Amino acid sequence: GLVDTPLAMSVFGLARNATRITVQLSAVDTEGVTWESAADFGIEPGRQVDLTHEAPLSGSYTGVAPMGLFWSMKPVRAPAGDTDFVYPRMGYDATLQVIQSGRVVASQVLHRAAAATAVSEVDERPASVGFYGEYFSPSDISSRLPAVVVLGGSEGGLATLGLAQLLASHGLAVLDLA
Repeated sequence: GLVDTPLAMSVFGLARNATRITVQLSAVDTEGVTWESAADFGIEPGRQVDLTHEAPLSGSYTGVAPMGLFWSMKPVRAPAGDTDFVYPRMGYDATLQVIQSGRVVASQVLHRAAAATAVSEVDERPASVGFYGEYFSPSDISSRLPAVVVLGGSEGGLATLGLAQLLASHGLAVLDLA
């Protein structure tokens, strides 16, 4: 699914003698930095752990948070001040692991797409339009679309391309300006 689409995640089929599991998520951002999060859950024999509706006993987030493992990821080793997981324009793979008694008992790779495949992109450059940017829209533009202008911050350039693509995936016409 898209990076902003919630996932329903649950763990089942665990050993009957298990009383606690750790669910760990890891992914690599555009700078090659590995980010991780983890949450510990208590389990009862024969029952599944529903990450969508259950709060962890401990971990990188608290309370019921269906996407808590994603938004609570922190860099494993990163430059000081690196606080933003910036995903590649093509999306990213996140590895979800279930750890029981110190060993990985299940693993799943989840692909998070940055944009729908039906998004078109047009380079807008000073020579032709007088500014530097990218225009994104759904491929079907047979009707009028709501429009958004996306501006970056102090980083300069087109650092907000991922956001622009995502908004276009949801049916908006988006002009991302450098």
